Parts: sequence; C-alpha cells; structure tokens
Amino acid sequence: MIAAAAEMLERSGYAGAGINELLEAGKAPRGSLYFHFPGGKEQLAVEALQASSAEVTRLLGEHLASSKGLVTGLRRALTQLADRAEASGFEKGCPVSAVVLSSGATPEPVRAAAAEALQSWQQLLTERLRAEGLTAAESRRRAALVLSSIEGALLLMRAHRSRAPVEELSKELERLLSLE
Repeated sequence: MIAAAAEMLERSGYAGAGINELLEAGKAPRGSLYFHFPGGKEQLAVEALQASSAEVTRLLGEHLASSKGLVTGLRRALTQLADRAEASGFEKGCPVSAVVLSSGATPEPVRAAAAEALQSWQQLLTERLRAEGLTAAESRRRAALVLSSIEGALLLMRAHRSRAPVEELSKELERLLSLE
C-alpha cells in the first residue's frame, strides 16, 4: 500500500490521490487501510512520502559517495532520475514535488513530511559540499541552489515531457557549483 500510495502521490499530489484509487492501486480491501493506517489517507501519505524520501536519499547518497567528485555524483543521480521519469512517460519526477505544489489541499502533516524530505536532501548536499572544503554557510547556500535547480529541472522535464532540462542542468553543474 505504501509503494502504491507513493506512486499515486508522485503522479497526482495529495488531492488527486483518492482513497478508492489508493486501495485499488494497493490491491487492498477498504478495511485494511484503517487497520494498518489508523490515521487514514493522511497517515498513509506521510509514510509513503517518508519511503520515497528514503529511496531518493539512498540514491543520492550512493552516487555522491561512490563518485570521484560531487559533479560526477550529481550527474549520475540526475541521469537515473531522468531515466526513471522517461520510463514512466514523464509521469514521475520528484517524489515529493506534486505534494508540495498542491499544498493548499494538503494536510499539515503531509506537507511537513514533504518539507522534511527536501530538508534531508539539502542536508546531504550540504555535507558533501563541506567535504569539498566549503565553509558551512557557503555549503548551505550552494546546496539550496543545487536542490532548487534539480527540483526545477525535474518539474520542467515533466512539463515538457522531455529529459532535456535535466540534461542541460547536468552540463551546467560544474559552473553552478563553481568548485574550481
């Protein structure tokens, strides 16, 4: 159910993920939703966002740790995200952005889970930039810039149904980070 909910949230946002659709996608009877998630759709959405966040954190962490440089790691992560989006017919992008973009219709705990996901990714980038020798303040600023750029490229990719925005960002990462 969590995986099905994560996919629905990514495609449709919180308001677009109806209970009947969530149950159908998760192949679960109605009673099981409230049995496993006493907080209903809201609790399921929070847990789905946490699972999606953990997956992106793992992906990003692996690429940043295994690469010979920050830019190379980010490029590999961007390629994997673009591949994933393309395979879904550009229905997927960032697993939390659809929730954030529909935040007016999203309960506070669900919005907070999305914000926490973004914060954890920014923290991961900040730590990696610190390892490059930047100050704490400069690392935080550049991590925010990089994360904003990635989120924007993923949004543009979905809107244009093309991986070009992510590929263009990938080419500009070195200049964006100015790690000379």
